[in-house]
Amino acid sequence: MDQGRCAGYGYQPGTDAFAKCMMTIDVAREKRDARDHPSDARMKALSIERNGDTRFPVCSAADMDNNLDTVNNAWYGPNCRQR
Repeated sequence: MDQGRCAGYGYQPGTDAFAKCMMTIDVAREKRDARDHPSDARMKALSIERNGDTRFPVCSAADMDNNLDTVNNAWYGPNCRQR
């Protein structure tokens, strides 16, 4: 699909310009994925920052996006707060 997109822009396969186009699309996808799917460390930090903020529910096993911090025995996730 990406190859077709770059070819649609007029780049010829096998050229440096085509490779650069493919790389640009890949980097943009990775940035978008990182933004849409926070890293595990970022989710943990967000959950801790939200402690005491009643706008967010307390993290639990009920949400499939949450993970268990086995060191602190606490759940964390992208849309909740630790205890």
